[in-house]
Amino acid sequence: MATLGLAGCAASADSSHRDSSTLVALTRADGATMNPMYAETVQDGSIYGQLLFDGLSYVGSDYLTHPRLATSWSHTADGLHWTVDLRRDVRWSDGVPFTSKDVVFSYRTFLDPKVGYLDIGSIKYIKQVTAEGPYRVHFDLANPSAVFVLSALGEGLIPEHVLGKIAPDRQRFSSFGEHPVGTGPYMLQRWQHDSETVFVRNPYAYRVPKIARIDFRII
Repeated sequence: MATLGLAGCAASADSSHRDSSTLVALTRADGATMNPMYAETVQDGSIYGQLLFDGLSYVGSDYLTHPRLATSWSHTADGLHWTVDLRRDVRWSDGVPFTSKDVVFSYRTFLDPKVGYLDIGSIKYIKQVTAEGPYRVHFDLANPSAVFVLSALGEGLIPEHVLGKIAPDRQRFSSFGEHPVGTGPYMLQRWQHDSETVFVRNPYAYRVPKIARIDFRII
């Protein structure tokens, strides 16, 4: 009976969409939040988060680290001071331009213990993040790290113009997890918890995905 039930769900999902630009994906579990600071599950972080949010770097299919929201980075000989240059063609999914203010805000928020960022342990060696103009950021580290570009610069960034209005100890309780704003290729269209989650192409995406719509069916 379970097999027949799953087959029925699959058939229903397949037949309800004839649009070739829509990908229908069946999944066994829904996520709990789309706020990247509090993502705990694979669905939250590795699926929803990757569709909605970008980091300064990413790992490519060649298993090497490449710039994403950054265009380049450099560091001092001791590995303690890094300079990151940013893309100039990026907008958040609500149309607001992405700048160094968002990078500084993101990391300062991540590092604030009142926020309760779940991945803070991987970036605690970052001492300070400062901006030099709208498209350059400086990172000062307490100690050099071999995974700084891979891990720390890969954190999904958050919008200062949305979350900057919320006190650090109230970030967890904001509505951002239900109404996310990101720079990723997709934006949330509809979320019916434990039933269906629909993402559509972000109209401001600087890297435009080939698939226009992704429809997750929780079975």
